[in-house]
Amino acid sequence: MRWAHNTIPMASSRTASMIFLSFALLVFSTFERASCAAAFTNATCIEREREALLEFKRGLVDKSNLLSSWVGDDCCSWKGVRCSKLTGRVLKLDLRSPCVVPFYFGDVLLDQFLGHGNCTLTGHIHPSLAELQHLNYLDLSWNNFSYAEIPEFLGSLSNLVYLNLSNVFAGKVPCHLGNLSNLQYLDLNNFRDFIQYVSGYATVNNLEWLSGLPSLKHLDLSGNSVRNAQQWLQSISMLSSLQFLGLADCSLPISDSTLQVNFSTSLEFLDLCGNNIGIGSTIPNWLLNLSSTTHLDLSGVFSNFDGGAVSFPTEIINNNKQLAFLDLRYNSMRGELPKNLSNLCHLFALKLGGNDLTGGISAALGNPFSCLQNTLRYLDLQGNKISGRLGDEIRHFKNLEYIGLSGNSIEGPIPVYLPQLSSLKELDLGYNNLTGGIPESIGQMSNLFYLVLSNNLLKGVVTELHLANLTSLTWLDISSNELAVKINPKVVPHFNLI
Repeated sequence: MRWAHNTIPMASSRTASMIFLSFALLVFSTFERASCAAAFTNATCIEREREALLEFKRGLVDKSNLLSSWVGDDCCSWKGVRCSKLTGRVLKLDLRSPCVVPFYFGDVLLDQFLGHGNCTLTGHIHPSLAELQHLNYLDLSWNNFSYAEIPEFLGSLSNLVYLNLSNVFAGKVPCHLGNLSNLQYLDLNNFRDFIQYVSGYATVNNLEWLSGLPSLKHLDLSGNSVRNAQQWLQSISMLSSLQFLGLADCSLPISDSTLQVNFSTSLEFLDLCGNNIGIGSTIPNWLLNLSSTTHLDLSGVFSNFDGGAVSFPTEIINNNKQLAFLDLRYNSMRGELPKNLSNLCHLFALKLGGNDLTGGISAALGNPFSCLQNTLRYLDLQGNKISGRLGDEIRHFKNLEYIGLSGNSIEGPIPVYLPQLSSLKELDLGYNNLTGGIPESIGQMSNLFYLVLSNNLLKGVVTELHLANLTSLTWLDISSNELAVKINPKVVPHFNLI
């Protein structure tokens, strides 16, 4: 899953001129100041800009009447339009589809998708938008403009600070976007649907135009093909203020593993999942030296290295104590679970599934003084070669919401202390070597909605006591064990299974 970034920079290049204007007004008489202030306060929509918006509307197909308020003379009162109170100029146009549904893990936005309902604009983008020369915010995301190419005239909106065209356009990304020298936020993410995810609709032949965006803080090109941009890393490296970089599934060309980047101390979010960016078994140096990154997704990045499997990159942990989200799944990494994981005092999500890691959980999580005990909420170690027993170490992780340990070689009984993990919502211990019975105490886990204990060596009897207080349960799998299920048919369960 890909996270969404919520930071929305709103600075404008007109700020300096406004300050100058305010200073100039101070030299006028009291009467003149009052008259001018009143005139600016009462400023309404500029006629030329209103006509440009209406021409833009005529090029759209609006089946759900999202733009029904676009009538009358005052375009500043229309839905999605915001004007300057001083001049009446259109500053903001926000037409993001209202059908977008966010997907949260706790209070963190992980992903978004288009929900049901016919509330996307279709048609084409009329070049009349070029009249809005004072526009600093433009969001057309999650609409469907026939998968046309991004209009080149958008590069003439030189005051833009925020531009979101995610899941809208196809074709080539125009280098004209490099003319937007004030831009701080650029989202061209293309993960609208499965077909688009597989084939990719937009292509980026080079990223040299990024040199014209010195203030860029947010760049998301995920889901677009960047395979022909051989110097992609050199171009992005010049963005010294970059805080968010999304390049998931971009077919990135292999880059110089020795290259140093200028954003190593500013970058907070990095998603490179689904790319193969290394040569042999060498992990690029710049990935090991990101000192301010809180979200790091490198899933599937090292799985196709020519030199075979790589060792766990412990330098990532040693050099960056700010990590809150770490995803290294599906990389065929070998070796033992690193013991320095307990040094990550901000980590809430640890995803290491689909590797060849060995050792016991206690080696990584068993430190009684580990600050992970207070922060970790998501633990995925599925599909590794982890052995040993589930000891007392996990019981101290009171905030865990997800535990995925399936497909390992964990043995011994299921711990009776699991109900102490009162926040737990998903528990997957399938395909291990667990023995003994299912403890009745598991029936007290009222927040649990996903429980998988299949394909183990469990024996004993399952009664209604095992299910007594599982009021949130929607998925239950205890198959491929030696269990006898003896539940009174008169007992009405407190849950509704899917």
